[in-house]
Amino acid sequence: MSPVMTTASAESLKLPGVTAPSLAGLSVRVPTPDDLTEEDLLRGFHEKRRAVATQRERLPGEPLELGDDVQLNVVGYCDGKLIPFSARFGMTTELAPIEALPGFCEGVAEGGK
Repeated sequence: MSPVMTTASAESLKLPGVTAPSLAGLSVRVPTPDDLTEEDLLRGFHEKRRAVATQRERLPGEPLELGDDVQLNVVGYCDGKLIPFSARFGMTTELAPIEALPGFCEGVAEGGK
């Protein structure tokens, strides 16, 4: 048995009794969430569809296509200087356009041909 458990008795671990305050008269205002947009619905459907889709590994030499899952080792640079903490190794992502990185996925897809 652990030395901590042997030195603690049931009496020394007894917690004091506490009475919860009354919630009578308490009111809470919960903000209404924004309405779902068509884009929200399409994104959710896309993610659910990908979660149940059949997956397979590409054969050597088989070209990449948009929608494929790819594993990347990435290091970010800006004006020729390394961006601190930008390195990602073994990062798995869907090969799809990224607003913040225009042309990135297209370049990866081209490199995989």
